[in-house]
Amino acid sequence: MPSAFSWPVLVPSALRAPAPVNLGVRPHTNPPRSMTKRNALLLLLFCLVGYLTLILATYSLAADAYNYWKNGHERIALVLKQDHTSGTVRGGTTYYYEVALGDRRLVTGFPSQLSVGKSYSVLEVPGKTGLTLANSQSGIFAVFAAQIGGCLMPYVIAVFIPFAVAVGPFAFVRMAGAVRAL
Repeated sequence: MPSAFSWPVLVPSALRAPAPVNLGVRPHTNPPRSMTKRNALLLLLFCLVGYLTLILATYSLAADAYNYWKNGHERIALVLKQDHTSGTVRGGTTYYYEVALGDRRLVTGFPSQLSVGKSYSVLEVPGKTGLTLANSQSGIFAVFAAQIGGCLMPYVIAVFIPFAVAVGPFAFVRMAGAVRAL
């Protein structure tokens, strides 16, 4: 009589069921090479456009600060009333006030809250509608900080942007080399 351990040998191979190996699991296939390269090119393009947008936005802020610093005339603005407030999801808030500059009245935005009924020293550029909370003795960085608002953000921008300008081109050359190698 055959032993219990020898019964698989006695069953003909045609009657045996296949072993359930990797049941329900598809074998891994790599994406086509063209798709990987296209995704890498899109990422490179996205980073390049973001980098250029950041540089242009900072240049615009710096050019405005320089314009106020160089060509701005100091005026005394009396805050008459708060007109409205505009906030963004990122946390930036602009407070719009009706102010009196001599015999003119205008509504303009400031990045910080002002007290109604109080007078502030502002810089005004002829031909521009905006005002900046600064005086004629303020330095260019003080004018830049008054335009942005807050106490930390001007310093972050002043440190990060020169770093990004210096390091950015090397990073893009390296990324382009990696894309070319694909």
